[in-house]
Amino acid sequence: ILKTMDNCRINCGKVKEITNGNAIVEYSPLEFHNFGNLVLGGKTVKKFYLLDNSIKKGDEISLHWDFICDKLTLRQKINLVYWTNYHLEIFNNFNALNK
Repeated sequence: ILKTMDNCRINCGKVKEITNGNAIVEYSPLEFHNFGNLVLGGKTVKKFYLLDNSIKKGDEISLHWDFICDKLTLRQKINLVYWTNYHLEIFNNFNALNK
């Protein structure tokens, strides 16, 4: 379930390398910590499909499943991080109430 939740959420990352229509992206996956709390884990790298040739090494991008969706502006990245953390907090508070 954790892998599905992580793949399904809109995530952000940074393009580290472009190769053969794919990109190596650094991002933070979801992890379970402290008795089932969801958190963003440490940085990791993974290959994603790249469909937009304007995306380059160093770009901040959004991710969904195994695809790069869009190049993000700084404001978009800030919003995505804010709302991700907001919803993780809701989940973790609910989880704490139901233990």
